[in-house]
Amino acid sequence: AVVSTQSTGDLLPPGSESVKCLPAAPVKDPSELRASVLCKLAYVWLELGDPLQAIKPAQSLIEQDTAPVHLRLLGCIYAAEANILMDKTYEATCCLSRDLVERIKHSSSTAHGE
Repeated sequence: AVVSTQSTGDLLPPGSESVKCLPAAPVKDPSELRASVLCKLAYVWLELGDPLQAIKPAQSLIEQDTAPVHLRLLGCIYAAEANILMDKTYEATCCLSRDLVERIKHSSSTAHGE
């Protein structure tokens, strides 16, 4: 599952060019697809019991301003869980801090013109 998910992430273009999804219409903005891959990758690593590997895609997801807010918030939860599994309680609480959550919600609403 990890190899498949990582390979999917590697196939996405680095910028914001469209992605062909035959037989469906091309995805015009791959940022949501990229965010979904990062979210699933963090989840898979957590399920495999490897919090050190899970923290990387979770942090990338949190930092991705163009990602949907619900996926970025899942990234916060997965990062907190990974930190708890590594006995890093302070870092876990930082991942769930009100300031971070509000910043994510605000940046997402600004990016989408709400």
